[in-house]
Amino acid sequence: MRSIYLVGGKGEVPQKCRYFMTNFVQCDYDLLHGLVALPFEVATPPAVMVGIEVWTWLMGDKPDVEVALIAEILSAWSESIKGEKGIFSPTMK
Repeated sequence: MRSIYLVGGKGEVPQKCRYFMTNFVQCDYDLLHGLVALPFEVATPPAVMVGIEVWTWLMGDKPDVEVALIAEILSAWSESIKGEKGIFSPTMK
């Protein structure tokens, strides 16, 4: 199995988003949305694992974005339930 951390791999995008988020003075909500949406859109165990790692790092680096981050995660989780995506897909049952 190829690592998702390879350059150009899906793991690189969340890592770069985290870098930009931690270096901005104010929260970029569009970037935060993308940072949360990507693992839910890809919906694979490695993508979700990278997402959780990056979200955890981000909350540690920028505690002021914690509420917005949790709100984005809740929204993405709710949308995945409504849209029957990822683990809520009928094909996963």
